[in-house]
Amino acid sequence: MIKLINSDKYNITLLYIEDDLLSRRLLEDKLRSYFAKVFIAKDGLEGLKLYKSEKPDLIILDVVMPNMGGIEFIKNIESDRKCKIIITSAFSDSNKLIELINLGIDYFITKPINFEKLKEAIDKLFYNLLLEQNINIYMDKLVKTISKRTIELNNQRLELIETKNILADKEKRYSDILNHSYDGIYINKDNKFLFANITLCQQLGYTETEIYTLNIWDLIHPDDKQRIIDYGIKRTSGEDVPNTYISRVLTKSGVIKICEFAVKTIQYENDWAVLGIVKDITDKIIAKEKLVQSERKFNKYLKSSPIAIIIAKKNGNIQFVNTAACLLLKYSETEILRMKIIDLVPQEYIIKGMRSFLQVLENKNIRHDDFQLKRKNNEHVDIILDAVKLNDNEIMAYCVDVTELIKIESKLEESLNTVSAKNKELEQFSYVATHDLRSPILNLKGLLDVFRKQ
Repeated sequence: MIKLINSDKYNITLLYIEDDLLSRRLLEDKLRSYFAKVFIAKDGLEGLKLYKSEKPDLIILDVVMPNMGGIEFIKNIESDRKCKIIITSAFSDSNKLIELINLGIDYFITKPINFEKLKEAIDKLFYNLLLEQNINIYMDKLVKTISKRTIELNNQRLELIETKNILADKEKRYSDILNHSYDGIYINKDNKFLFANITLCQQLGYTETEIYTLNIWDLIHPDDKQRIIDYGIKRTSGEDVPNTYISRVLTKSGVIKICEFAVKTIQYENDWAVLGIVKDITDKIIAKEKLVQSERKFNKYLKSSPIAIIIAKKNGNIQFVNTAACLLLKYSETEILRMKIIDLVPQEYIIKGMRSFLQVLENKNIRHDDFQLKRKNNEHVDIILDAVKLNDNEIMAYCVDVTELIKIESKLEESLNTVSAKNKELEQFSYVATHDLRSPILNLKGLLDVFRKQ
């Protein structure tokens, strides 16, 4: 590339062809101070060899020279010429000048050569060339920059399209997740729905089109409306209010449902809105009420059962006792509920009681086991014990008082022993009586036989 090495010297290769020795020597030193590389030839033929080997950027040559003149030289390099040419000549033949112009020379200077004029001509030639080269370089850089930026923008466009597709896919999947949620989800602003998923529409019995026309307060049961409004006012003023609450809602068909609301204030489309999650707990509440009723019936049955029943936690704390158990142990219900199960076990039965307790915790029920409990007056009461595991935390024991039965069995055993003794006495009497009366009876029998024969 042609450029200035400094403000006085060009970084170009110069070929100077001049047959006159004096002219060559006068101009050579000045040219070497002005150009980075200078090659000298004494005629066109020698100059042609240097042209082919050195590929100069500028040629200064005479017109009339031995071996090969300037015009012939130019014609020889015309096919691949890329350099600038300055002609120097003492002649002003118009025909030759026209021929030189037609050959495309860049400048013509008459001899004797004035170096300042030559320098001025070179500056004009190469200033334009430098300007053109700089423009070309700038244009090349600009084209490369534009091309690079175009590729970058195209890549960004492709990335943007890909990102847009990914976002659209994620939005669709997110929408599918929201719509297939088991809970109703909505976004509300100024009492209007900005978003409502399919589940919420199904919970309330409205279509997606209908629900966006509703005022949210039209769905809240009148008896619960003021309470929910108060929550909203307090939340807006910064007071601490629950984000989760239960309210009744009215469906399109007029059915009342019990729902659990979880609400939170969010930024939505550059404005504040309320995000809500609605869980239909109607069936859960109904089931819970039925369970409570069932538990009440069960507790009533347990309370009124003629069999003593005690329920204890796995840590031994008694948490339920019925009337029969209180009568059996001679404690009040309040007293027993403050005790552990081990407090009701006599000392000699503690080890057996602990083993039985652990056995039940391992899901091994106890059936008709002989056991004893300790009453309030420290009197021991004999029982038949049955125990089962209700759940992971509770054990229930059935206690049947067999004290009177044991007494009856004891009396019966005493009676049996007495009868047995009497039977033995009778057996002894029978033996003695049989032995002592045997001979007289035999004698009488013999006498009777004699009388019968006579």
